[in-house]
Amino acid sequence: MIEFCHLHVHDEYSLLDGFGSPEKFVQAAKDAGQKYLAITNHGNIDSALKFQSACEAAGITPVFGCELYVVEDLSKKERGEKRSHLTVLVKNEDGWLKLMKLLGVAHNEGFFYRPRVDAKTLLEHSSEGLIYMTACSSSLIHKEWGVGLLKKLFNKNCMVYSEIMPHKYDEQEKTNTLAIELANKYNWGIVATNDCH
Repeated sequence: MIEFCHLHVHDEYSLLDGFGSPEKFVQAAKDAGQKYLAITNHGNIDSALKFQSACEAAGITPVFGCELYVVEDLSKKERGEKRSHLTVLVKNEDGWLKLMKLLGVAHNEGFFYRPRVDAKTLLEHSSEGLIYMTACSSSLIHKEWGVGLLKKLFNKNCMVYSEIMPHKYDEQEKTNTLAIELANKYNWGIVATNDCH
């Protein structure tokens, strides 16, 4: 039997974006017989303690992560900017510390309507302890600089995965096609997620 776990989930701490408590998501994963679960809220890890406690009580291994808002250059702050998304999962303690640094920069230096990081920041704080996934239809793979960033991360021995999602709307289907093309071209892995909200 192939085991599946959700690696792209937004709970109520994904502000104005997610619905459902970390405890409810953990219970749903337990009911489905899953052994692992990730929470990847937009721009924060605010539910981490509740999530970890619920996972411990349910016998599920928590996977910590975040869906980052990414721009090409943090210094540019223009209304109506198009932020791209990148899902990041923590593999080990070094990855956790690097994610904390990324979120610190996002909130203290990059905040403009949302906590943002840029390509330079991601490369400065890259780590083999982080797993990078291409995210949803708002993925940075739609930008030339975004693909370049992922190639650089991969060349620094970081794990990079193309995310594909089963959602039937044009933007996501085009993103799935591009994600598969890039995975084949650059030898990245492919992971199926569901972008649960």
